[in-house]
Amino acid sequence: EVHCDPGPYAPRKSAKRQARLLREFARRQGDPNDGGQTRAGLVTAYRQDALKLAMYLFEAGASKGAHVARETQVQRATAMMRDNHYGWFEKIETGIYGLTPTGAEAVSAAGRVLGSD
Repeated sequence: EVHCDPGPYAPRKSAKRQARLLREFARRQGDPNDGGQTRAGLVTAYRQDALKLAMYLFEAGASKGAHVARETQVQRATAMMRDNHYGWFEKIETGIYGLTPTGAEAVSAAGRVLGSD
């Protein structure tokens, strides 16, 4: 004999996780990812910002981090170039960053993808 039925399953909502996800989508420009992609080749807001920085350095040459931030509208430009997660940037001297050959390849690959639209 059943005395009490369990209620429907409802997972707990994580406000922190939801805010992080919404912030990521707000920072992205356009929809660069193809449907069904998993991990490989995903374009995040961070990667879009890194590409902006790399494209600027490709055209302008080695520049001061603050100048790159002002021109590209990426506030964290200096920190991103210093952290160098993709291996695209190199420190020339104090506060001045340039583009590595890997970064130049990324810029030309992005140019091919953007040019085909």
